[in-house]
Amino acid sequence: MLRVVTSVGVIDGTGVAGWRDEAFFEAETARSIRTREHLYTRHLDGTGAPECYDLVADPEQWTNVAADPRYADAVARLDARLTEFFATHADPRYDLWNGGSGQ
Repeated sequence: MLRVVTSVGVIDGTGVAGWRDEAFFEAETARSIRTREHLYTRHLDGTGAPECYDLVADPEQWTNVAADPRYADAVARLDARLTEFFATHADPRYDLWNGGSGQ
């Protein structure tokens, strides 16, 4: 079945029904999730501290709020979602986080 989607929701920021409001990406020793409100990055052990940016209050991403207690719930939620996503979608052969080798 062909599904036609209008771009108005994308353009005006209201979103498109059925589309997720998150994007995931990985760069060898860093994994990230980006939502409308936050960008959260977790680094492989020994390669860096967690990073979280409030994209609403700080769209230029100047202030890392990962250790700020006011963001503890958001960081925990983002970390859990990031873990869940890569547990489901990472290719074990190349998953450095779980004993795989880089591509």
